[in-house]
Amino acid sequence: MLKLFQYQTVILFFRYITMPGQAVTYKIGEIGIQEARKNRQKELGDKFDLKAFHRHVLTCLGPISMLEECIKEEENLSFDNFC
Repeated sequence: MLKLFQYQTVILFFRYITMPGQAVTYKIGEIGIQEARKNRQKELGDKFDLKAFHRHVLTCLGPISMLEECIKEEENLSFDNFC
């Protein structure tokens, strides 16, 4: 078991050494989605549907800076088509 852990550690080490921007980009995206979710929850209150939010986020294409705008378009969509 220890050898597997060491192997995984080495793989992650080389991944971050060779592609440091990938980890940073991932984290920036994660933070952006969390902020958009928090804002949407404040706007909708009890009407907020986490599953619908996630389905809609998966349809949003483009940079994270456009995510908030894309999420606001959710009001005009019906999620029945995505189920």
